[in-house]
Amino acid sequence: MMKYFVFIFLFSLVNSGYTCEIVTHDKIYKINKILDDSVIKSSDCPSSIKDSFLDMVASGNGSIHSTHLANVLSTKENPKITIKPAVIQVETISDKLQEHFKTQSITFSNVSALYPYSALYVEKDHDLKFECKNCESSGRKNIKAMMGSQTVWLSATLMHKIKALKIKKNLSYHTPILTKDDFEIIETLEKDPSQLFTDLDNIKFFKLNRNLVEGRVLKVHDLRPKNLITTGQKIQVHVSNNSIKLKTVGIAKRGGKFGDYIEIENPKSKKIMMGKITGHNTAVIEL
Repeated sequence: MMKYFVFIFLFSLVNSGYTCEIVTHDKIYKINKILDDSVIKSSDCPSSIKDSFLDMVASGNGSIHSTHLANVLSTKENPKITIKPAVIQVETISDKLQEHFKTQSITFSNVSALYPYSALYVEKDHDLKFECKNCESSGRKNIKAMMGSQTVWLSATLMHKIKALKIKKNLSYHTPILTKDDFEIIETLEKDPSQLFTDLDNIKFFKLNRNLVEGRVLKVHDLRPKNLITTGQKIQVHVSNNSIKLKTVGIAKRGGKFGDYIEIENPKSKKIMMGKITGHNTAVIEL
């Protein structure tokens, strides 16, 4: 009988090495492709099991059931592995940023932590929130990530989705008149939106600086404005304020291009006012 109890005791000691546990976080937001040991809150598993666990979490996305992970990680030496919590939520930090700022039509890339974090961790009673005070413009930005009382600073390249004009066919430098049919309105990402030309309604008042190839996006430096008014020319003037709108004739004191402000003389009163060129032989004076 004593031999039986000694056998059971020794068997239980040998078997105790067959069970190990990994405790991780409820939500893991990956920053780097390779995750460090901070993903694991506590564990008595061998290093090989923990390394395999980190690799699987790094390659996973969405809701991962711990029982499935444990079955995959089990070996002859460690056939029984327990992983907590029961379900682990794994996402990339860039996807979470995208979700948070989705109403602002912006996208994020090259996300990193200003301090050496491979991931951010959130427990079930908290959520991950972001704050970016200068995300109205594109470029490299610092973003504040808040998890309960904890704050982590991230850095990311931010680009806004904006309207642009894509060239529908090859256009020669000598094209006399550009029309709306030459372009297609698309949505694109641009670090510097000011470099894009988007005024399709007034494209006819511009001419090309170079030959343009089908499929590319129209840039500001691809165009130059045409001369629409010459010095001394009689032009049509639209005069407007909050209460009145009228048309009259004026004399251009100098020539100009679309959008230029020029001096315009009233031929009867000789009074001179500033007007904005809005088309061929046309200007607007706002009182």
